[in-house]
Amino acid sequence: DSNTQYDRFENMSYWEIVKEAWHQSQKQAPNLPKTNWSEIFALFTNPEETIENMKDRNKIREKFSEQRKFAPKLVQALVDERDEIMSENLKKCTGRVIVAVVGIGHMDGIEQKFKNI
Repeated sequence: DSNTQYDRFENMSYWEIVKEAWHQSQKQAPNLPKTNWSEIFALFTNPEETIENMKDRNKIREKFSEQRKFAPKLVQALVDERDEIMSENLKKCTGRVIVAVVGIGHMDGIEQKFKNI
């Protein structure tokens, strides 16, 4: 289906995607997570800690869960639909052994798609 949320973001710059995410979050302000906003900007204040957290699958799951609460369409477009696309492309691969390198944020989604094979 060519009318996915991902298609909408495909031709946007990083800055345009950030602005859209901000716009989405403002529309759903009552549902914003009760979090310390410094966590959101931790990449700029404590990059080492942010990088370590990004290596932890449980922390990634926790962040995605928070994001789904206040920007579900954005997560659907940037994570879920990409998981689907990558899974479908991996299923088309032939060979005895297939190696795929994906971001940690996509591992759960892709694994879930392969459990039903």
